[in-house]
Amino acid sequence: MNAPGGNLTDAAIDRSHVGAALGERTAPRSLSCQAPRSDGLPPPARAAPVVSAHPNGGPRPGARERGVLAVAAVLLAIVVAAAVLDYRGVLSDVAAVPPACVPPDAPLCNQQRNDLLERRLDDANRLEAALALRAGLYALAVVAIVAGAFALVLRRRGRAGGAAAFRTLGVAGVLAFVAGNLVLASAPDGPVGLPTKAILAPSVAMLVAAAVGGLLFRFGLSPADGPARAPLLGSPLMWTGMGVAAATVVPAVLAVGGRGDCEQPRPEWIDAVLTVGLVTAGIGVVLGLVLLVRARWVSALFCVSFGPWVLAWGAVLSACLS
Repeated sequence: MNAPGGNLTDAAIDRSHVGAALGERTAPRSLSCQAPRSDGLPPPARAAPVVSAHPNGGPRPGARERGVLAVAAVLLAIVVAAAVLDYRGVLSDVAAVPPACVPPDAPLCNQQRNDLLERRLDDANRLEAALALRAGLYALAVVAIVAGAFALVLRRRGRAGGAAAFRTLGVAGVLAFVAGNLVLASAPDGPVGLPTKAILAPSVAMLVAAAVGGLLFRFGLSPADGPARAPLLGSPLMWTGMGVAAATVVPAVLAVGGRGDCEQPRPEWIDAVLTVGLVTAGIGVVLGLVLLVRARWVSALFCVSFGPWVLAWGAVLSACLS
C-alpha cells in the first residue's frame, strides 16, 4: 500500500527498516565523476597503482628521476663550459713571448727583453692566482649540483635503493677522477697552469661520500630492507685486477734502482723494464674498467690509478727529471 504523498513500495520500506536495524550509516556522497549505481550501493574503490621494483632495490627510476638527472647534466655542462672559456680567456690575457734579439749578444736588446719576460711572468702568476679562486667556485658549483641531484634521487629511491644509489655515485666519482687526471696529463705547458686541486676536488668529494654512505648502508640495512649485500671478500676478478695493478711496483722500483747516478748514461734494459710496467698498468686499467661496469668502484679506482701513478713515478725518476 502506497503512503500518501509518496511513491514508496513495500520492498523499499522493508529495506530501509532492515538497514536501520543493522546500524548502517549513510555513506558520504562521492565527489568522483563515476555515475551512481542503480542499486543504491557506493561505487567500487579504485585499485592502487602497482609500482615496479628496481633491480638493485627501491622503485624503478621514473620520469621525475630522469628529469632530475637531465637537469643536473645540463647544469654541469654549463659550469664546465664556463670554466673552459674562463681558462682560455686567461691564456689570451698573457702577453706573447718577446722575440729574440738580433744580434743575440746585443746588451740593450737583451735587457729590454728580460724586463718584458719578468713582467710577463708577474702577470701570469697574478692571473693564475685569480683563476685558482674562480676555479674553486666552479668546483663548489659542481659539488652542489651533484649533491642536490643525488639527494633528490636518494629521497625518491628510499632506504631500500640507497645502497645502489651510493654505488652509482662511486662509479661517477671514479669516472670524474679519471677524466680529471686525463685533462691534467694532456694539458700543454703554458704560462698559466691548470688548477689541479679544483679539477680533482669534485671527484674526491663524490668518492668520499660514496664510501661513507656505502659503508653505512652495507652495515645498516637488514635483509628485509633490500637485496642481499655483496660479500666483503670480493670476486676473483677484483683480486686479479688489483694484483696486476700492484705488480707495476716491481718494474718501477727496478727502473729507479738501476738508474744509478744521473751523470752516467742510462742503461738500455730500463726501457724494457718500463715496457713491462706499461703492460701491467694497462691490463690493470682494463680490468678496472670492467670492475667499474660491475659497480665495484673501490677496486676499480685502485686499478685505474695505482698502476699508472707508479709507472709515471718510475719513469720520471729513472730519467732524472725530478
